[in-house]
Amino acid sequence: MSDFKSVPTDAIDEPLNEPPPYSPTSEPNNPPEPKTGFDINYLKTVPGAMKIIEMVLDILGFICALVDISWAGLGSGFVQWATMSGFIVTLIFFIFHAFNIFGRLPGFWELYEFVYLIIISVEIAVAAIVCAARASFGPSVIAACIFTAIASVMYIIDTVLAYRTWKEAREKRQKEARGGQRSSLCIIF
Repeated sequence: MSDFKSVPTDAIDEPLNEPPPYSPTSEPNNPPEPKTGFDINYLKTVPGAMKIIEMVLDILGFICALVDISWAGLGSGFVQWATMSGFIVTLIFFIFHAFNIFGRLPGFWELYEFVYLIIISVEIAVAAIVCAARASFGPSVIAACIFTAIASVMYIIDTVLAYRTWKEAREKRQKEARGGQRSSLCIIF
């Protein structure tokens, strides 16, 4: 009685062998993602060497501020906090750079590092001033003053280099956005 044939459901679910209606005419130009792993060449760069020197100076300044307890309530705690916080955060940034982790994380890491370096430069410079004001307490305080003063100069130089890196990255992002290669919203800068 019925002229309708039963159509198997598998035939309905099969995709059509047709190209998508809006297929791209060119291949996207995506740069290869950086490999995650220790990059020994980062140690040979100026920023890599500066981070190592900054960490060594922070540790030496911390030890020198810790040794003499005669100025315990007169600024040594601030110097210890400034040098150790500088060491820890610089170590984190060093690891992120040395293992190419920044390339895989979203965000404006060049800007974050630049802001951190501004803050730590001021913090370490103030620690050097505190040590210089308390230099009469002994040779370990003088040594802490020397190490923190050198560290503050290194952090200031690193801040200038980070500013240049951030500026180049910002210009690159703006160029990509104008070229239509990137569709992201940046409210910060």
